[in-house]
Amino acid sequence: MNFLIRNTLIYTLSVIGILAMPTESATLPQDLLEKSPRHHQWVDLTNNNGHTISSFVVFPESKNNADIVVIIHENRGLTDWVRSVGDEIAKNGHLPFALIF
Repeated sequence: MNFLIRNTLIYTLSVIGILAMPTESATLPQDLLEKSPRHHQWVDLTNNNGHTISSFVVFPESKNNADIVVIIHENRGLTDWVRSVGDEIAKNGHLPFALIF
C-alpha cells in the first residue's frame, strides 16, 4: 500500500474514533454513566416466537417524541464504552437501544 494512502487511512480512522468518543471530561466510560443525568434501563424485548433480546436503553431528557437509534455492539459485547455512546446519543435527544446479541 502506498505510504501516503496508508497514512491518510490511519489519520481518517483516528479522526472517526475521536469523533465517536463521548465529549464529557471524565476519562472512563463507567464514570460518564455514573455521572449522567439521564435514566438508564435494561429492557428485555420479546417477539411473537418467544425469543428475547436484552437491550440497554437511555432515555433522553426531553419530553418530546424521540427518534430511535439501534446500537449494535462490536465483538467485545455491550461494554461500558458502548453504553456511554448510547448515553451520548440520548444527550442529543434520541432514544438509543443497545442490543445484546
